[in-house]
Amino acid sequence: MEEGKPTFQGSQEEQKIASQVYALLVAQGRGFALDAPIKQSLRNLVEFFLPQRPGEDPARLAEQVDQALQRNQQAFYRQEADGEVYFYTSRRGYYVKSVTPPAIRRIFQEKAPAPPAAVPGVSKPTFKPTLLRREARSAAMPEMKPVRRELKRKARAVAAKAKPVVSLPDGRLLDLAMTSEQIFDEYHSVLQQMLQERLVLDGRFISFGDQWFLDALLVKITKGELRQIKEFIEDAGDAELDVVLLRDIFDKKPEDEDYEAFRFSLNYQLAQEKREFEFRGVFSERLWGVIGVPPARATRGGRRPAEVGQDLRYLEDEAAAGPAGDDTWNHILSFYEIENGLLPLEAQAKRLVPPPLLKEQKSARLYFRVPQLGLSNVGELHYPAGNRGGWIDGLEELLDNLVAGALLVIGKGDAENVFDISIRPVEPQELDLLTCDEKRGRFVFAKTIVAVETVEGMTLEKARFKGLANARRLDENSRRKSDSVVGWAFEKVGVKDAGENEVRLMASIDGLLPVVNIEKPFSRESLIRFLATHPHYQKLEGEADTYVYVKKLSGEPEGG
Repeated sequence: MEEGKPTFQGSQEEQKIASQVYALLVAQGRGFALDAPIKQSLRNLVEFFLPQRPGEDPARLAEQVDQALQRNQQAFYRQEADGEVYFYTSRRGYYVKSVTPPAIRRIFQEKAPAPPAAVPGVSKPTFKPTLLRREARSAAMPEMKPVRRELKRKARAVAAKAKPVVSLPDGRLLDLAMTSEQIFDEYHSVLQQMLQERLVLDGRFISFGDQWFLDALLVKITKGELRQIKEFIEDAGDAELDVVLLRDIFDKKPEDEDYEAFRFSLNYQLAQEKREFEFRGVFSERLWGVIGVPPARATRGGRRPAEVGQDLRYLEDEAAAGPAGDDTWNHILSFYEIENGLLPLEAQAKRLVPPPLLKEQKSARLYFRVPQLGLSNVGELHYPAGNRGGWIDGLEELLDNLVAGALLVIGKGDAENVFDISIRPVEPQELDLLTCDEKRGRFVFAKTIVAVETVEGMTLEKARFKGLANARRLDENSRRKSDSVVGWAFEKVGVKDAGENEVRLMASIDGLLPVVNIEKPFSRESLIRFLATHPHYQKLEGEADTYVYVKKLSGEPEGG
């Protein structure tokens, strides 16, 4: 199973060549372990391409293939040996050249105990079997022979049925008669866990993510070099790739013999400098930022990350997404998300995005594409932390082309941090949709052309939500309080029933949900949970998903 196809660089033709070669090598190494090198010579690669390009000069084609693969050193390792050029990759999407001595492969083999040393002056005792008297032995043999034959027959039967097995920590039995590929496919996760536990206990090894290395082979990065790295990243104004730092600061090239050792050493030591640097990437794209310098992509709505995390903390109370037949994330866009240029890290999204590579990692860079609109956007994934929910921000350019209620289907792209957003085009229609007059701080409706599929009832149309026309925005203090936001929504869409000392406002979940998501994010589940646990709201008997907000006349509505 392929771990993750890399993103290729260079011209369109070079990207095409690199993609074809990668697919060819992965097919060649289908049964290999994820990190195992898959090797092919440049000469064989040229022979692969020649039938597809009749009349092409082989020498010129070799130059094109060589150049295309060298442009994509993040995926291919180049080596010259015995007058031949070879390229390596792995099913993980990157070949890490091993610098570990062969002896290390034996560290987990159990050593047999050495025989005791001979003591000088003491002779080794010898033992002789007790001899039966001839007549006694002769008398016993006729009776013993049938018994021995029966025992041997049963032993052979048991041996034929028995399988060499090993008991694993999770209770399963590993059948050693299986091939190595079958064992790896079925028991990969538990064997990886067992190996990692052994490595953690062995002080000779250090790790970066799921990579392990001998501490004795670590290349030391000096304090002066660390200061130079920090200044380089600050001058760039955004996080930088480890391969860029290696190239521009240390003059290291992928073909250098010590390149991978140096790369691991750089990443490991930057991860130790927790007061200066923070990791913002994934395994295939290792990005480093400077503490205190935020990513270039920030939430557009002016909200600080801590505020957004608080707004989305309800996500940590949501049930985890169950197994799905396809790795997709279906999401209905809200007014809050468009206004702030972000998407919440819902249960389906958590299953889709790459997990943090490091324990203390706070964010990771992701790439989003909308093929139907020809759009692409760089986003910043913020992982959940404490009582704060997670989200992806920096998506304003992409979301500005959509409307609240639009249905997004998000799936994995051609790398672990690349995602494709699918939208369904529809016949364009003009609708009166909600927008905000920022100068006046009030909501208004404006004519908008909608040409994408929307979910019925989730678009903020004037025909359905007339009560929002010219409504004042909630002040920031009220916006942070769920009770103020939900009460405000009831006042805009609820059916009123005035009594002597109170007003009862009745509204359905379907009517409230798009409105509360103007000022503060809610899922359907979190809104129902809030209404069921707050004393101001009561479920209407006999009506599914309909609630009543009881408002005392002595109080003034918050937010206008």
